[in-house]
Amino acid sequence: MKFKPFHVLIAYLTAEILAFTFFMPFVYNIGTTDHNILLYFVLAYSTACVFFGLSKKIPTKQAITSAFILRIITVTILAFLVNKINLPFLGLITGISLFLFWAPFNYTYFLAIKEGNATGSWKYAFLGSMLNVILPIISGLISIYTGLRYLFLISIPIYIVGVYIASKTEWKPLDYSLSNALKRYSGLRTLAFLEGFWQPLYFIGIPLITATYLRNNMHYGEFFAFLGITSGLASYVMAKYSDRTQKRKSFVYTIAFLLALTSILVTFHKEFWQWQILAGAMYFLQPMAVTFFLAMILDKKDKRILRECIVAREYILNLGRAFGALVIIFFWLYSNILYSFLVLGMAMLIYPFFVKLKKIYPAETANVPD
Repeated sequence: MKFKPFHVLIAYLTAEILAFTFFMPFVYNIGTTDHNILLYFVLAYSTACVFFGLSKKIPTKQAITSAFILRIITVTILAFLVNKINLPFLGLITGISLFLFWAPFNYTYFLAIKEGNATGSWKYAFLGSMLNVILPIISGLISIYTGLRYLFLISIPIYIVGVYIASKTEWKPLDYSLSNALKRYSGLRTLAFLEGFWQPLYFIGIPLITATYLRNNMHYGEFFAFLGITSGLASYVMAKYSDRTQKRKSFVYTIAFLLALTSILVTFHKEFWQWQILAGAMYFLQPMAVTFFLAMILDKKDKRILRECIVAREYILNLGRAFGALVIIFFWLYSNILYSFLVLGMAMLIYPFFVKLKKIYPAETANVPD
């Protein structure tokens, strides 16, 4: 039986969301220091960058199956050995799995899509949104009766299913030169860095602050389910309209500006209800950002150089994430984490100006079918 890359993504994201929705509360509960928690993320992103630089060819099927196996190792350590193994060490393993999974997956997936660029990207982002509606609540229920450690164990069979599906999926080979890939990605490098630089707010900042507000596991899961449901249908409508009219620039400008604005406003929030609104807005906008920022690559670059573009994008995204995580570390440890939302939000604010400067969409004319 043959599977498609999208089936692999379903297995991967299901296991990831089930296992890691409660990652922040779990590491806090076992007494992990703030420094080690944040260092985990920095090492994950920087390790992925190092491996992109060291490698020239990724055997795609083996890489993706290996990524699943590394995640099994990671969750097993978290369930049984995390008190004996430093969390930053797991950051190194996580970084290798990021390197092994996302670039090979993205290359095969985007090479094969037949829909419009934004619609194809939307399916990619929408899956995560919908899984984030269901799985955090399930995780919350499970954790109430079994404890947080068992979430890692329950994810293992799903990762194993992912190994099987990946082994039965046809993948495209991915060989590259990082220097050539970065050259081919000209015009988009700064944009990818700014996108990656902002993303730690989504992956680290929101879960960290939410964990300080919500100590009840069920409430924590319900909150992230609420955040997940806010974006799916809006992303779909906007992606369809964007592909139909080919007027992409206005969406990119608007989403980047609103991401920046909500991030900056977080700095000044005082009450939990304000945090709910602002965090909800960021979760509403993030899948749309993924949809249109990915579509921008496919609009700008010929599919004949897609492999170089995917490799360069993943490398630069992780580089930006590493620096963004360092910003969060600095303010979390030495000042106030809310200031990191201000700094990274200001960085996202200049994203639309670089889209204009790089002339990604120099002129847009309606292209509405009869």
